[in-house]
Amino acid sequence: MDNDVKQIKDLIDRYVYQVGRWLPAAQRADIERELRGLIDDMLAARTDEPAKEDVNAVLRELGHPAELAAKYSGAKSFLIGPEYFGIYLTVLKIVLAASGLGMLLAQAIGFAATPPQNVWSAIGLFFASIFNALVQAFAWVTAIFAIIERCAKEAPYKGKEWNPADLPPVPERKLEIKRSEPIVGIVFTVLFLVVVNTMPQLLGVYVFSGVHTVVPVLNFDVFYRLLPLIDVMICLGIVKELLRLIVGRYTIGLSLSLVVINVLSMVLFIWLFGPSSEIWNPDFMTRLGAVWNLPSQASYAWSIFPKILVGLCIFGNVVDSIQLIVRALRRAEPAAA
Repeated sequence: MDNDVKQIKDLIDRYVYQVGRWLPAAQRADIERELRGLIDDMLAARTDEPAKEDVNAVLRELGHPAELAAKYSGAKSFLIGPEYFGIYLTVLKIVLAASGLGMLLAQAIGFAATPPQNVWSAIGLFFASIFNALVQAFAWVTAIFAIIERCAKEAPYKGKEWNPADLPPVPERKLEIKRSEPIVGIVFTVLFLVVVNTMPQLLGVYVFSGVHTVVPVLNFDVFYRLLPLIDVMICLGIVKELLRLIVGRYTIGLSLSLVVINVLSMVLFIWLFGPSSEIWNPDFMTRLGAVWNLPSQASYAWSIFPKILVGLCIFGNVVDSIQLIVRALRRAEPAAA
């Protein structure tokens, strides 16, 4: 009897936790309490002594947790399905706000470094650039969520009816991924993606002494040729954070997927930005030396800069991958992978 009570409580806890995952933090606690009360009322209406089968029936009647969360929050989904729409909306709002503010700051710095000759033309370019950045941010976030919506193997509506037995366990605190962590990663990565695709000329050294100018660090002829692969590399980082956000807990499947993404990103980065790449501006030190009195070691520092970047990339990815493998082998639940 006690075992049945524990199983019933565990099943309800799993369901309420999954509903809460898709809700805004401000509403989560109140809706979780309301949902528990609703489940208790529905069980009481069925029988005085509910069994596990009764709980399964009630949860089936309530529907998939993400779909129920969408009803509570009032969100309606079209291109993005209900299981991801709540997170999509949250990420989209943050990314659009960050993109707008980021481009506003970038444009202001750009105008300060290189004052425009025609004020009205500069104002038009200013608003056009911000609009373009917002459109790109919307397009990238929507496209990535749409792809994940259609490709994710764990999506509940892919070929079978949802079953309460499919609910994963409520993760331990050490296995739980806080939503704020991947969201912050997504925001900054999308911001970088927008800047790279709309205003790559901002990626340089700003000179304010004497003649105001920006010395680019990139060879733009090569950069634009490699831009599609650069976008792929950046999008791999976004997909990595989205997987962490969607799964919400470290599992064997998630950890191994993130390790694969790390390897792919590292290989692309080394090929695109390594010492043998022609993407770096060959005249960078010459132009910088024309406006600043640089020490003799500056040219050497610039020559080894790609090697330092590659070393940092390898170190960061290896450390992150080792941590993920340790989680997969020692801490993640195999059944939830």
